[in-house]
Amino acid sequence: MEETKPEEPKPEPTPEEPASIIDRADAVAKRIEEANKKTEELIGRQEAVAAKMMLAGRAEAGSASPKPVELTPQEYAEKVKKGEINPLA
Repeated sequence: MEETKPEEPKPEPTPEEPASIIDRADAVAKRIEEANKKTEELIGRQEAVAAKMMLAGRAEAGSASPKPVELTPQEYAEKVKKGEINPLA
């Protein structure tokens, strides 16, 4: 004879927790769609800021790199003596 175990009652779904896999998938899809909308909005803002920077002359491509300061022979000798510059490097 087989012993039958009493079935455990299934927990009732709460309003926050969807009941089936399809409901869960729908909830996930909604969250993804909302995240995509927010991402699109942020990308639009970033593009607008980049355009304004280009028009204002502050774009990355238009910036000039600072020229290195050339040391006089006396300044170079002093820095070597202090150990700030390694002449062998």
